[in-house]
Amino acid sequence: MNDRTPPGVPKEKASRPAKIVAWVAVIVLVAIVVWIAVNTAGLV
Repeated sequence: MNDRTPPGVPKEKASRPAKIVAWVAVIVLVAIVVWIAVNTAGLV
């Protein structure tokens, strides 16, 4: 992880989109888990 970045991508610009993608992925996973839990509980 030292100096290994994708070619042509500065570290400053690479960090923020990665964090955004990670947050979106977490939110989507939580939403899916909640949706499955609600459906299996028969509340819908």
